[in-house]
Amino acid sequence: MRNHFDYLKGKYGAWLKLKNKTGNIYDPSTNTFNLTPEKWEVEIESNRFVESLRTTSLPFPDLCAKLFEGGMSVGLGGHGPGSKDPLPTTEPFVVLDD
Repeated sequence: MRNHFDYLKGKYGAWLKLKNKTGNIYDPSTNTFNLTPEKWEVEIESNRFVESLRTTSLPFPDLCAKLFEGGMSVGLGGHGPGSKDPLPTTEPFVVLDD
């Protein structure tokens, strides 16, 4: 199960990099990319997970985004998926002086 999780996480990372890269034509209806064979070769050399995206699409991209983005705990006081603490806020802490 851990191997499949790691593979899916790597494939999602490669998919996200391709989707956010300028010049790539992403088709959301088929969840695929339209790249020239030369561009595919360059991308495959930089990331081994890209090769599988050439022939198949990423399964459940929305679910992968929820699973892999921002859910990792970092250090003490980090917030992870199993944390019972409330989500940390992104609002700045402001001290008002009377």
